[in-house]
Amino acid sequence: ANDWSLAKLATEVQTTPFHLLRIFRQQVGITVHQYQLRSRLLQALAAMREGQHNLTEIALAAGFAQHSHFSSSFRALFGFPPSAWYHRLARKRF
Repeated sequence: ANDWSLAKLATEVQTTPFHLLRIFRQQVGITVHQYQLRSRLLQALAAMREGQHNLTEIALAAGFAQHSHFSSSFRALFGFPPSAWYHRLARKRF
């Protein structure tokens, strides 16, 4: 949920932001932004699996500034909204 800037990441690995973007995409296959977004969504998914109920709190804890951004990003990656996933998990528990 940390808000890592590209400059901060580049400093951590002792390179320039441009070089970091190029090498990261070459090695990982996605951009730094896409990787960070997927990591946050997977963190949110884990919180839902653990039984946390409030999707807005889950979104904020995962580093999303707004629930709407979380919902649209979740839908784009997984193909359905987070509420559908949560309700499906809830049905399996009972």
